[in-house]
Amino acid sequence: MWKLVFLTYCWLFFGSVSVKGLRLLQSTTLGQDPQTVNRLNGESFQQDALVTFNGYQYAVFWTADASNTSVRHPSVSRRGLQGSSGWETFTLSDYDGTDDDGHDVISLGISQGDGTLHIGFDQHDNPLRYRVSKTGIATHPTINPWSPQIFGPTLDYLPGLESLDKNVFFINVTYPRFLSIPTGGRKSDSDLLFEIRVGRSGLGDDWLYRYTPGKGWAQIGRYLENHDMDYAYSHNLGETWMNNWNQQIANSSAEEPILPVSAGITVFSIPKYGGILNQEAQTIDAEGRIHVLNRENTTGVEQWYHYWRSTATHWTRTVLPPPSNLPSINNITGTPTVIGKRGKLVAPRSGGEALLAILPSNAPNATALSIIGSTAQGHFRDWKVLWEAVDGCVAEPLFDRYRLEEDGVLSLFLVNGTMLQVEDFEL
Repeated sequence: MWKLVFLTYCWLFFGSVSVKGLRLLQSTTLGQDPQTVNRLNGESFQQDALVTFNGYQYAVFWTADASNTSVRHPSVSRRGLQGSSGWETFTLSDYDGTDDDGHDVISLGISQGDGTLHIGFDQHDNPLRYRVSKTGIATHPTINPWSPQIFGPTLDYLPGLESLDKNVFFINVTYPRFLSIPTGGRKSDSDLLFEIRVGRSGLGDDWLYRYTPGKGWAQIGRYLENHDMDYAYSHNLGETWMNNWNQQIANSSAEEPILPVSAGITVFSIPKYGGILNQEAQTIDAEGRIHVLNRENTTGVEQWYHYWRSTATHWTRTVLPPPSNLPSINNITGTPTVIGKRGKLVAPRSGGEALLAILPSNAPNATALSIIGSTAQGHFRDWKVLWEAVDGCVAEPLFDRYRLEEDGVLSLFLVNGTMLQVEDFEL
């Protein structure tokens, strides 16, 4: 059974060393990163930059215009994962991105049911920007030429919902993201979810939409109007929401969202100005345990914290061990900053008792990256260094959760300063 989980932290108002346990398989280059003041590629809320489906891996990113570097275009790449084929890339040069705004990332979704590619992009409190490909592109990748012609035009609405008022539902949009959801025993039964925030920071609501092959998009509803670190889950793709004790607290389709006063949602009380940073990381392991990575300075020192929910609904909060307890070339695990680069959590399905944290250095001008691991047997306190790079990560690390599920390879999307890299690790 699939479960949607919501947690929030927000306030209203390469050179490398291989360590036993993780091995770098290969490093490939996607393209050149635009030299902008704010990062447009490699932000923690870019869900997803890498997606694997049907033996192919896909990537989305911004590239600079060849004749005018102040203009950027969305680019889409793919590669076959069997053999030694390289990346194939095309650029959607009919769309000009000009805002130097780190919120304006590109997110990719793939409908496993009909093989369509979906992208949401260039979004920060502006009208929806959405494109969808022809059917069959991902389900029959060798039949269709890989070119810009597979995509339709940029739309400011979701096909199938033309009757909705665009000035209400598809305006002031930020943080587009997709999620493939199996709804039956076959991949052709799969649907795609799409989430967006509508409204500006501090006054925004989160909305869910569902894509069904052959039918188009339908609105699930508004599910979130909230703040604090809270927890809720849904067993029916976001229609209704339950708290930590399995009590229903919200109904999206009835426009009864999760509210700050909803019963039983607050997990830990973190005071205002407690040093938390929006949209760091969360994941679910093979046993159904929820894991969250964020930072706090509630002790007077900014530190990374690991929060996790047991299968018996109990929550635990522990600080990641300081550098003295976790020897590290980068010496980074105890030194996050309030606005420093955010990390990720990875729960390999093949090892349901393991948890990885991918932590970029927060030191000034540092580009180091560490991957550390812990186990359920050690109550997720036995962190060890698995791999480190002394340079090569100037943005926030992203990973392909679909490939991790499919073949157990951890693919990282990294910005090394001038180029976009994909690093593949064997777990």
